[in-house]
Amino acid sequence: NIVNTIVALGNILRPVFKSKDPMCSLRDELSYLENYIKIINMRFNNSIRFEIGVDEPVLDCRVPRFILQPLVENAIAAGRQEEDRAIYIAIAAETEGGELRIRVTDSGVGIEPERLNELNRLLDSGESQQASEGGGGIGLSNVNKRIRLYFGPQYGLRFEPREKGAEVVVRLPAGGA
Repeated sequence: NIVNTIVALGNILRPVFKSKDPMCSLRDELSYLENYIKIINMRFNNSIRFEIGVDEPVLDCRVPRFILQPLVENAIAAGRQEEDRAIYIAIAAETEGGELRIRVTDSGVGIEPERLNELNRLLDSGESQQASEGGGGIGLSNVNKRIRLYFGPQYGLRFEPREKGAEVVVRLPAGGA
């Protein structure tokens, strides 16, 4: 376990030192996430199931580095609210009309409709979210701001209503920068 964790940590750190380019392929971003999940699973006793559903051509789309990890971290935090349950996180991506949409879905406790509307309002307005206990929400705000800085206010994060769990959609131009 220690060797596997150290290898995964090395794989996480490699892109940080390998390139100064703020963009990477979606393939590289997902590889980073897979290593992150390996390390987190060591901490949480392999209770996180992680599934990626992305077609091969979409993997070559360019995305800002490290935009998905805060979303997965929030999904894990939400899932940990229900003790003794495995956490399921799915990532899907598709291109449509020149836009790349990456969906991060979890099996957590979900988001109340009022809170979902407030989160979307804050994301749409570009306002910073107040940190809740444990700092939740700051990562979402930072990712949203980075996307808008690179691509404009028509792109960013948006939460979608679900009966169970939560889903956040990342909207980017399909070609990247």
